[in-house]
Amino acid sequence: MREEDVYRLQRQVKKLYRRVQREQPVVAGLSTTTLQMLVALERAAGPLRPGELAAELEMKNSNVASALRGLDKQGLINRRADPADGRKVLIDLTGEGRRRIADARRRRTAWLQEAVDELLTPKEQSLLFAAADLMERLAEQGADDEPQARRRAG
Repeated sequence: MREEDVYRLQRQVKKLYRRVQREQPVVAGLSTTTLQMLVALERAAGPLRPGELAAELEMKNSNVASALRGLDKQGLINRRADPADGRKVLIDLTGEGRRRIADARRRRTAWLQEAVDELLTPKEQSLLFAAADLMERLAEQGADDEPQARRRAG
């Protein structure tokens, strides 16, 4: 692949990413960080300790604790004692927390779904999804390895 083709691909992917980000609706009462926390809790196999949530999101424990207080006040999370260690707390979502995530997800994808449906033919849609699968493969290639920029710098 030619260097100018790679540069063009990078520009196009960044342009679409920026547009998708701009089209994301603001979720009333939730910062991006607190929304990420709710999503992480939703994806977890079960309730998480605050430290596990901090590790998952690569955040400081104090920042997680502060955000959890806000989510608790809004009725979006449950806190309960950890049966394995009563001194620790487990966090999971309330029904309202799950509803808010589903609503945010629906609104977040609305613009892209509408744009794809309106602008692309069924054949172009198939090509787009095939290209998305290829981009995902590229993104996952060597994901467990140290980033290439660090390898080159070292």
